[in-house]
Amino acid sequence: MKKVSATILATLTLMALLVLGFGGNAWAADGSKGEIGIVFTSLNNPVFAFMKDKMEAKVKELGYTPVTLDSQEKSDVELQNVQNLVSKKVAAICILPVNADSAINTVKTANDAGIPVVGWNRVIDTKDKCKFVTQVVTDNKTGAIEAGKLAVKLLANTKNPEIAILRGTPGIDADIDRSEGFYEGIKGTPLEKTIVAEQAAEFERQKGFAVTQNILQAHPDVNLIYALNDEMALGALQALQVANKTGVFIIGYDGSEECVAEIANGKVTATVAQQFANLGTSAVEWAVKATEGSAGSVEPVIAIGTEMVTAENAKGYVFK
Repeated sequence: MKKVSATILATLTLMALLVLGFGGNAWAADGSKGEIGIVFTSLNNPVFAFMKDKMEAKVKELGYTPVTLDSQEKSDVELQNVQNLVSKKVAAICILPVNADSAINTVKTANDAGIPVVGWNRVIDTKDKCKFVTQVVTDNKTGAIEAGKLAVKLLANTKNPEIAILRGTPGIDADIDRSEGFYEGIKGTPLEKTIVAEQAAEFERQKGFAVTQNILQAHPDVNLIYALNDEMALGALQALQVANKTGVFIIGYDGSEECVAEIANGKVTATVAQQFANLGTSAVEWAVKATEGSAGSVEPVIAIGTEMVTAENAKGYVFK
């Protein structure tokens, strides 16, 4: 009887360890399969707050518990967040990187712990120093090309047109692709040499407001402002309103709810809408597939398309 009791005790002990999470992807104490870490650059951006809700819902739908962290646009905080997730032995991590340089070390921290990492929204050139399962991103350049083509149509009958561009954070792939794409969209047209100002506003509304004010002082006859995200576009709108300037076209990029509302109200011209819900939930799905061993062969970068939102489709626009 003693031998039988010892065997039973050992079995029960092993089962307890598995439930407590010492068995890799075993079911956690709360009944879920484990935890999925979600790391944002910042949750101050309403678009990212929207993504947070969608991603957490998808994590729960797939049987896991979400652990969402905010890096506050700081590389050191991002590293601390991933280190915390590693210490919690999460099943996988979805990360929106602050920048390329810091992301390599951050992702490598998870790699060394054997935790799969899926990136989204920004492409990071790993230089083979770290490994993503995949990176799910917007086809930023194609969307920007469409923004350029729209600018050509909008200014077709404008004499001596002037365009200002509000850039984002230098070096970020979204900043590069959304800029290069716009230039490609206007290439070979009369607008090709009409860019009178191009300044960084770091994807922030307040900086978009301040930069636009400076641009208007130097170029009061600007006809169109292309902002590389909606937050800067809304900042540009505020600056135009303060300056009592009307008739200036504004094209944003993101498809945020507030910007779409301003399009419906006739105050912003258009925005290139990303499929934020699809971006986030796809990242979660690949993270779960990786931790469950069903990811198989996957492309290093998965690009998701965009949609132009104008006055024609802004009212009742369904966010994807």
